[in-house]
This record gives sequence, C-alpha cells and structure tokens, in this order.
Amino acid sequence: MREVGYLRDDLKRAGIKPYSWLINQSLSMLTGISDPLLKSLANAEIEVIDTIKEIYSEKTFGIPFVAGKKLLPYLL
Repeated sequence: MREVGYLRDDLKRAGIKPYSWLINQSLSMLTGISDPLLKSLANAEIEVIDTIKEIYSEKTFGIPFVAGKKLLPYLL
C-alpha cells in the first residue's frame, strides 16, 4: 500500500490524478470464512482498505479472493 501511495504522489507531481484504486484478491470481501487464520487475515485487510479509502483514493473497486489458476472466467 505504501509503495502505491508513493507512486500516487509521483503522479500527482506530474499533474496526473489516478481515477481509482483496485483492491484485488481480498479475503475481507468473502463471506463464510471459517478458518481462524484466514479470518484473521481478512480482518487485518479491513484496516488497510479503510486507510486506502480515507487517504489514497476517493474511489475503490474490489475483487474478492478467487482460488483458481484461471481467474478471468470467475470475473466475467
């Protein structure tokens, strides 16, 4: 997240305003997680996503975690 924040600052200095942030492979966007470790990771993501929304971008889009090698069919 910090590295992309630095990139955003560089783009800003160049007069370019990014349209939005894409949050991909997010565990926190899934429902019904029962594994304690995955639940913990999903909960930790919420704070990061909230920071992105508050500090880095007015618009965010999310793609939940998809367990598969070929992701495109899942997203269409």
